Amino acid sequence: MCWLTSYSQVKERNIVRGVILSSEDLRPLQGVTVQNMVTNMRLKSEADGSFGIRGDLRDTLRFSAMGYQELRVLVKDVLAKGRVLMAVKDNYLEEVQINTGYQILKPNETTGSASVISNDMLNQQTGTNILNRLNNVASGVRFENQPSTVSDRQKLNFSVRGLSTIDGNLDPLIVLDGFIYEGNVANIDPNSIESITVLKDAAASSIWGARAGNGVVVITAKKGGQGAGKIMNTTFSSTLITKAEPNLDQVYQLSNKDFIDAESMLFNKGFYDWLGNGFQYI
Repeated sequence: MCWLTSYSQVKERNIVRGVILSSEDLRPLQGVTVQNMVTNMRLKSEADGSFGIRGDLRDTLRFSAMGYQELRVLVKDVLAKGRVLMAVKDNYLEEVQINTGYQILKPNETTGSASVISNDMLNQQTGTNILNRLNNVASGVRFENQPSTVSDRQKLNFSVRGLSTIDGNLDPLIVLDGFIYEGNVANIDPNSIESITVLKDAAASSIWGARAGNGVVVITAKKGGQGAGKIMNTTFSSTLITKAEPNLDQVYQLSNKDFIDAESMLFNKGFYDWLGNGFQYI
C-alpha cells in the first residue's frame, strides 16, 4: 500500500498521492483513470493502484474504470483517508418480454419470430398515429406509399413478412390490450403506448387463427402504477409536422417527347384553329 506523505509536504509539492483499491476484496486497481476536474489533468493508476496527480485542496478528482462505478472525491478527503475504494458496477441486461396478446412470454418460451419495440424506440419516430412510428423501426414491417393523413387502416398499406395473399386483405391483425382492434388506427394515441410486439411467422396463427396469416401487431397501452405513497406524474407532449415551402423554380417540366405529343393532340383537336382563322391568306 502506498501511504500519503505528510500534509505539509503535499501542500508544498502540490502533488496528491494515494492508492486505489476495490471495495470488495481491497485489491489494487490498475489502469483507473484519475482526472482533476479543475485542471482537466488525467493519468492512469499503476500496477499497485498508486497514483500521483497535481491538485489543490479544493479540487475534485474523478476516478473511472470499466466495470466500476464512477467516483468523485475532494482532494482533502483523499488526503485524509489515503486510499480510494471503488465499487463494482453491476450490469444487468434488460429482460425482453414478448406479449402475444394472450400471455407474456420470455424469448426462450416461444418458438415464433417476434420483434419487441419499447416506448423509447417508438419515440424515435414522429407521427400522428402509432403505425407511423413503426416505420423504419420494426424489422419485418414494410410500409409503402404511407400518407401523411390517415383516414382508415387500409390506406396505410403496410405488411408483415411481405405479400401473403393476392386478392385478400393485406393488413396484419391489430391487437390492443388483448382485444382485436377493428377501429380507426388514427384514434390510438401513440403517447399512451407502452410497447409493441410484432408476431411475424406462422406461430402466431396457433394463437389468433387464420386472421394472423398476415402477421399480428400486439399493442400494449400504458397503465397506472399501484401501491401507497406513489406520486402521480403528469406529462404533456405535442407533435408538429411542417413542410418546406415549395420552390416554384423546380416545378416539374415535361420532356420533349411529352411536350410534342401534347401539342400535337391539341392541334388535331382544333385548339389552335382560332389562330389560323385570324389571318388573311393570299
